[in-house]
Amino acid sequence: MGNNQQKLNQPLYELQDSSSFKMKYPSYSIAINQSGSLILTNVFSTILIIGYNGKSFKSLSSVKKHESSISVLKFFNLREQFISGSSDFSIIIWPTILGTTTKYIQKLQGHRGMITCLTIHPLNEDLIISGDYESTIKFWSIQKSLNKQQSSLQWICIQEIIELKSSVCSISINEIGNQVISCDRNSLILVIEKSINTNNWFVKQKIDVESLEGAGVSFLKDDRFIFQSSRESTLNLYVLQQEGKYNKIQQVQLKKYKDDIQIRQTLLYKNKQNILTIKKGEKLFIIRIEDQNNSNKNNTNNDQLILKYVQKIDFKTWFFYQALSDNGQYLVTKENESKQMKMWNLKKEFEL
Repeated sequence: MGNNQQKLNQPLYELQDSSSFKMKYPSYSIAINQSGSLILTNVFSTILIIGYNGKSFKSLSSVKKHESSISVLKFFNLREQFISGSSDFSIIIWPTILGTTTKYIQKLQGHRGMITCLTIHPLNEDLIISGDYESTIKFWSIQKSLNKQQSSLQWICIQEIIELKSSVCSISINEIGNQVISCDRNSLILVIEKSINTNNWFVKQKIDVESLEGAGVSFLKDDRFIFQSSRESTLNLYVLQQEGKYNKIQQVQLKKYKDDIQIRQTLLYKNKQNILTIKKGEKLFIIRIEDQNNSNKNNTNNDQLILKYVQKIDFKTWFFYQALSDNGQYLVTKENESKQMKMWNLKKEFEL
């Protein structure tokens, strides 16, 4: 970092002072849609749908179909739908516009532990990849129903991979949708690739991270990804080499604070704006990534991961949660001590 580090006096995101929403109870999951107009959060097993008009929040509706607390929430971008995962081991697909009905589209069952993370195929949104507390990764494909009386589409589990050593911590899929990376809480990263000739996925590479304890993984580009360690407080850059394997070429030390502690949600990266957010202890760091590699892919010595710390938000509590819209325009935060939800907008001068 060194000379490349910016001072924390040019924040990317600006708090909308009039945009605050007080909840009665704490919540542990949060999501925001692409336009910033809808936010999802939870109160235990109940999902709250909250509208945002650019100035203020408004509670729109709530639904409760899970049997225990919500652990994951995520919007589709191409469908008017969202996903919830729960500690009851199930995933539910919902319509975004619920109206007066609370009927869901489909419940996906088959996991043997709490849903810890999930991602959606970036191109056609026809594949969901989910991970659970019992180290299982499942692939769900949307297919035509076999029921001749109906022409509806159904999500079907087409494959599961049980290769991680502990709870699935994080899942990321690349932009072209043919590779998935995942890490567990202990010491393993999986690189999973789609077969060219079939719809099957296979483990192409296992990377032992030497008990660094995983906190998150994310693709930066189709040929490189970052891994966040919670034990060593580092970001590691892995780049695809000619032989088709990923090698670690750089390790960046993150700032340390005496009260650092990792709470479940940690790393978020949005490549449209090159924005990375990292939750460490009571603080949220907002970082701009500069990936400076030369055009000669055979020479990785010039690959560099430049972190520019451009904003720090201190929540004065470990128990806060964040969500970024996929285009990086909106950041929504929720902190459980004050039970306040707040909206932050990316400043126009920082848009890429």
